[in-house]
Amino acid sequence: MNVGIYNALILAGIIQGLFFAAIILTSSKYTTKSSVYLALLILCFSLENLQFSLNEMKFISDIALYQIIYVPWATLIPPFLLFYGIKFLNPKVIITKKSKCLYLPFIVMFILSALYKLLVALLPNNEEIEAILAMIPYYGDTYGDLLNTFFFLLIIVVLSKKILEYEKENTIFKRDKIKLQLTWFKVTLLLLSVLILVWFLYTIAYAFDDELVFYPLYLAASLTTYWLGYIGIYKIGINEQQQKIRAFAIQRDFVAPEETEKTSQHSAEFKRMLIEDRLFLDSNLHLEGIAEILDISKGHLSRTINSELGMSFSDYVNSFRIDEAKLYLRHPDFSNYTLEAIGLEAGFNSKSTFYSTFKKFTGLTPLQFKNSSSN
Repeated sequence: MNVGIYNALILAGIIQGLFFAAIILTSSKYTTKSSVYLALLILCFSLENLQFSLNEMKFISDIALYQIIYVPWATLIPPFLLFYGIKFLNPKVIITKKSKCLYLPFIVMFILSALYKLLVALLPNNEEIEAILAMIPYYGDTYGDLLNTFFFLLIIVVLSKKILEYEKENTIFKRDKIKLQLTWFKVTLLLLSVLILVWFLYTIAYAFDDELVFYPLYLAASLTTYWLGYIGIYKIGINEQQQKIRAFAIQRDFVAPEETEKTSQHSAEFKRMLIEDRLFLDSNLHLEGIAEILDISKGHLSRTINSELGMSFSDYVNSFRIDEAKLYLRHPDFSNYTLEAIGLEAGFNSKSTFYSTFKKFTGLTPLQFKNSSSN
């Protein structure tokens, strides 16, 4: 790919990132701590990209970059990533003073870069001093990159551990607590890990061959980081909508369908769990788990449900979910909510599953049903 195209793509990403951060930080719509940390992450990444893009595009020389405008924005990205993840997983968790020590790399690097600028301004101009001053940015950049990659990987390990702890703590369905969908976050962290490892190896190679070009890595890092930003903000919004729907669902009384005929004890208990305990809202609900609770075999429970309730386990559970989704789609308070938030709160584990199941039961997509209900 042409270098000019790389520059254009990276510059477009920088502009988008700066606008994105500005909107999030100034809008009254985004007030959660997680959204603030995510915006700060994108802002720092964009500023880091900007100063080095100016250098790569020859607007400023290597030496002038460090002597005039350099700020170690990259060292703030790892702590902001961690704090975003912590607040996203649990908004009630307080970022401790101990955790804020993660800002120390930025503080140290900022002080060192300020001292370097001061030395440049105060020392007399001669070839020997200029040669020494010119070497400092080169070695500082190389070793700084290596240290920051270690720092970044450490943060990703810590964050991955917190995700595992969160999933372990939330294996059991609770009506008053929403379990976050974290597949997208885990995939993003994996991509970041691969990129950081490649960056680490590339930095080592660059120490021996300063002709290596970082454009592909800059572009890949930009795409992954901005992906994290946009999806992260979207997921924060989904979670907030789910919280409001769940609060509404807990307060309202659930109207059970009328009994048409008597059923066995196992079928009756299964229906009670769905109606009173609202287990159909659990997207991880499965036949094996219910059979274990009822202390019967999976096969026996499946046959009982089919013969007495007239449909399979999954269809019967989904019938409750569809009725729940219909309520939210009709409700004026949720008219501006995303279909994904409504589907997740109705008990489906993904937007695609919600769409396909809703179409199967009603013959309409959720959006078509919503539009027809509002007319």
